[in-house]
Amino acid sequence: MTFFKWELVILQLNRFKDVPYEKLDMPYGMTQDGIATALCISRAHACIELKKIQNKGYVDILPAHVMYRPKTLNVYSLTSNGRRKAMELLDRAKEESIDVDSLFTVRPMRKALNTTPQLVRIERELKKSLEYIEEIRYSKTRENLYPIYLCLLEAQKAIVYPEVNE
Repeated sequence: MTFFKWELVILQLNRFKDVPYEKLDMPYGMTQDGIATALCISRAHACIELKKIQNKGYVDILPAHVMYRPKTLNVYSLTSNGRRKAMELLDRAKEESIDVDSLFTVRPMRKALNTTPQLVRIERELKKSLEYIEEIRYSKTRENLYPIYLCLLEAQKAIVYPEVNE
């Protein structure tokens, strides 16, 4: 048996159950965009699923500062009912021998990369790096390492400062 999307949203938020709201920088995975990325769905679909579980009383919406974001965003946190539901879902996954972590970590990112300019930029820089690695694999010199360093540096900038567009 598989999980409904709203159940996966609850399981995603359960991964952050120990994060206190008082924390200065909240994790990106607790935002609508972070949830959409983790589940490989659109932000609009994530909004629909979040609204479903909000109406059931499973989540609270809290304004908070999110890591590497310049402004305050809404983060979603499980209520006590939401935590109980998460425990039920985890029990069900255990009975069915489903590795819950694999539901979020091994996902195709193509859809998300095509919809977010910053992620497209990161993907392009990483592809360049892989091409350079292939070149180095067949050459004997280490001089070719510098272009790889520059590409990885650009990818790192895109990750750390995502609001900067080309």
